[in-house]
Amino acid sequence: MHQPSHHPHRRTIAIATWLVSGATVVACGGGRRLPVEVPAPPPAAVAPAAFAYAPGERKAFFESRATVRVAGDTSTVIDTVVTRLYATFRIVPSIPSATPAAAATLGGSVDSVMIDAGSHASVGSGTLPLAAPIPLAGTVEGGSVRLDIPSAATTDCDSPVGAYLAMTSDLLPSLPPHLAPGDSWSDTVTSTSCRGGVVLTTVATHRYVVQDTAAVHDDRRVTRVARTTSYRLSGTGAQAGVPVRVAGDGTGEGELLVDVSAGQLLTTTARSSLNLTFEAVGRVQRVVQDGVQRLVMTVPPEP
Repeated sequence: MHQPSHHPHRRTIAIATWLVSGATVVACGGGRRLPVEVPAPPPAAVAPAAFAYAPGERKAFFESRATVRVAGDTSTVIDTVVTRLYATFRIVPSIPSATPAAAATLGGSVDSVMIDAGSHASVGSGTLPLAAPIPLAGTVEGGSVRLDIPSAATTDCDSPVGAYLAMTSDLLPSLPPHLAPGDSWSDTVTSTSCRGGVVLTTVATHRYVVQDTAAVHDDRRVTRVARTTSYRLSGTGAQAGVPVRVAGDGTGEGELLVDVSAGQLLTTTARSSLNLTFEAVGRVQRVVQDGVQRLVMTVPPEP
């Protein structure tokens, strides 16, 4: 049934499409005396190499494909949205003589963002072209990464900067110094930005488990890390002058491929499912967003 253009529910679908956005024991005995054979000493245990992000520049390509459906109706697709983000990360080491040792500087930029919002391309925030690359700033200490996002950008609904920085904030995850099979850890990433007129806060809690340290990817030895994620989302705002409230939760799972010796994250793949509720003018709409995400990091050749 056709709805008036001011109806908030169809407009709020665009908000959803922005979101979601790894002993052997030998015994022997004897009776008759035999010549003594001195066994060769067992090879010394090799400690896993310590991981630290290497200095230098790397290019990131992130792609997300999301399908949005009305909750309870798996046959009807409201929209399919493809988001592609290109970014540059640049890690500059601190001065060696600094005391105490300072963290490396994280710089770079969000270079371009393209959003194909399908049948609802004109609904909600849409794709705003970048007048210039959006600068990135933060610090890197070993495998620990902190990206600084200006607080003013998180609630600015007149600019896409905050939303694009929020998309970038989870691309370069913090990793512990030692990655041995079975090691596990967790962290939480909280981001806030204005999307489609709604100031939305997303809390992503990640749990990592190292699966394999001898996997092979593109002819190089890599460490494979599994990651599971739980999401919580909440926000308020207005669309077409109508107050809107958003809440939701979800889960995700995927894996990271890390070249420990080179200090590089190579790829990240993930699948996610979000349950979102939109409330406006006394009415409620529930949608399900299923997504597939892929990140590829490359080191540009030296000039």
